[in-house]
Amino acid sequence: MKRRDFVVSAGATAGAMAVFPAASPAHTHLSAVELKRLGIAIQGGFGAGFTLRSAERAKGRITALIEHNENCLEVTSSDLIDWTVLRATDM
Repeated sequence: MKRRDFVVSAGATAGAMAVFPAASPAHTHLSAVELKRLGIAIQGGFGAGFTLRSAERAKGRITALIEHNENCLEVTSSDLIDWTVLRATDM
C-alpha cells in the first residue's frame, strides 16, 4: 500500500479537511486542534520523522514550515494530500 493510499484509507485526511473550511483571502493562523491534525497529515504525507514548526492558511491553501534532521521545508497544499515544496533550507 502506498503512503498516500494509507492516509486516505486511515481517514486522517478526511478528519483534517473537516477542520479547514474555505479560507478568506487574509492570512490566518490555525488553532491548536487544526495544528495537531495538520501535523498528522504532514507525517502521513512526508513520513514520521517530520515535525510541524508553523502553519498558516491563505486563499484556500495551507502553508507550513516542517523540519526533518535539521532541514527545513516550506510546503503548501490545498487538499492536505498533494504537497508542493516551496523552499528547502538548512537550520
